[in-house]
Amino acid sequence: SDGSEVSLAQGSPPANKPGNPKEFTYMIVRSRGEDIQSCFTAVLEGFENQKDVVKVENIPVFHEGVMEDFAAKALRITLASGRVDTVFNAMDNRAYTTEDGSAFQGFTAVISQKNDDIYQIFFHDMDFCSFKGRVLCSQNPTVYGVVTDFTKEPDIKNRIEVEFDQIVDPSSLAGKYIDIETDKIRNGFYEILSAEKAGEETFSLDIGDCTLIRGYKDPLDFDKGYLYNIKEGARIRIPM
Repeated sequence: SDGSEVSLAQGSPPANKPGNPKEFTYMIVRSRGEDIQSCFTAVLEGFENQKDVVKVENIPVFHEGVMEDFAAKALRITLASGRVDTVFNAMDNRAYTTEDGSAFQGFTAVISQKNDDIYQIFFHDMDFCSFKGRVLCSQNPTVYGVVTDFTKEPDIKNRIEVEFDQIVDPSSLAGKYIDIETDKIRNGFYEILSAEKAGEETFSLDIGDCTLIRGYKDPLDFDKGYLYNIKEGARIRIPM
């Protein structure tokens, strides 16, 4: 079409995986224009001998009555067994509705049905989800806060001290993962092994032998100290 460019190229996949062909055909599409954006949605299916996915349908998604086709997606996936999976996914925390009367706010939801009956539900970082008029999730399962201190020397026992924005039961945090704002050089995801109250408004999170030290400020002068992956004041979130 006008203002677009489509190219086909032969590319070699990794040679260290048995069964890979010598080459794949790749399509590269370039769009030109103003205020354009592209959203690619893929369904990955693992199978042997016989495919299980029969049909994948896009469900229109809306935010405040306006169709959204970039930041959020909804799919209906029909399997050969008769199971139907409805998948909601969003890249932000805005509230969305769908053409079939569902609504969601959060990262991912998978709702599995057989004979129109729900028999399995999976949520990841979802604040709200209703499916065809039935509310499935209406709580706020994400905890927010800020880093106040952390282990700054090499140690086999490392801790992060935080202050939460809301009331939190520390016993509910074990096994969860903390997502800490970083400078994007490395991610800030750490498993919480245990948590306890450290002060009047602070909590200490045990992350075990996972160090927060990234390296030395000067590899030729250790006295200059360490570089850290996080810092005091960094925002945190813990999906519950």
